[in-house]
Amino acid sequence: MCHRHCIETVDRSLRDLIQTDRPFGGKFLVLVGDFRQILPVVPGGSRGPIVSACVKASPLYRECRFLALPRTCALLPSEQTLQQMCALNFPEYLLSVGEGRLQGEQRPEWISLPQSVAFEHTIRNLYVKVFQGIRDNHADPAWLTKHVILTTKNRPLEEVNEVIGNMIPGPYRTYLSAEKVENENTNALIYPTEMLNTLTAGSALPDHKLMLKKDFIVMLLRNIDPTSGYVKGARYVIENVTNNLLCLRVTAGSHEGNRLCLPRMPCGPGDDKFPIPGFTRTQFPIRTCFALTTNKAQGQSFGGRIGLDLRDHYFSHGQLYVALSRTTHPSNVTTLTRESDETTRNVVYSEFLQ
Repeated sequence: MCHRHCIETVDRSLRDLIQTDRPFGGKFLVLVGDFRQILPVVPGGSRGPIVSACVKASPLYRECRFLALPRTCALLPSEQTLQQMCALNFPEYLLSVGEGRLQGEQRPEWISLPQSVAFEHTIRNLYVKVFQGIRDNHADPAWLTKHVILTTKNRPLEEVNEVIGNMIPGPYRTYLSAEKVENENTNALIYPTEMLNTLTAGSALPDHKLMLKKDFIVMLLRNIDPTSGYVKGARYVIENVTNNLLCLRVTAGSHEGNRLCLPRMPCGPGDDKFPIPGFTRTQFPIRTCFALTTNKAQGQSFGGRIGLDLRDHYFSHGQLYVALSRTTHPSNVTTLTRESDETTRNVVYSEFLQ
């Protein structure tokens, strides 16, 4: 969900262009969203700043008219699948999670997951359950993109992607980046190359060392050509690897089948608070994407089996709801929890749902 300032900027721009004081210049603007899902991200922000960043806190919200969709599924399933879901009461369970109506026996935020969800207590078992059959299907992008592991934080991603990557046959190709800082001659002693190689900036910077194979699923880290579907956060399959180019193909959506020949590009951290001024890393702007964070998964749907790594519990509004609603059937969900613990934290800011 976008920050309220984005909506207010559009409003001011349209008023200036059309020279009227009517909201959005008197033009119709269609906004789509779900307040049960993840709210705008405010770095270091607590509940108060997050609430203030939401469009509900904007004076423009009073000008909106609302239409509600009757289906709660992330994907539109077949009639048979829908009947099975209703029999398991999964749609109602999702609404209860999203609206905070489920409460734990001892602590309200800690709820039990449905019995239709499979549980594992070791990371290896989660890999095997979610990506069972990967050796036979690694050349099928449609199969690969339907299976994913969702984590709560960035920290486990490297481990998960490495293990799944090792399951795909074929040799690795290693690609190293080149780093640069402002006033390189002056700062060479202050910022040695070995230190620059270790720097990360969340999902804004690619890693210094990329180890890739043909048939890997990767995520683009920057916008290149939105009209062709080459946008930040999109998932691709690697069709071919060379010394200086990666040949990628869009795997889903309206741009499915589009191909992209990707060179190395200078990438910045995208953060004014980054400790090293003028830092750039020249590397392929991608990241291996057999696993991704739940925040990145918002807006995407997966038709196959998904795994939820709940060793670190969710910490912000709507994250559990987003994770559980990425598939069409609860039996496609496998969760990794700590031993003998089948509860998880469900954070809901009730003021958004009133």
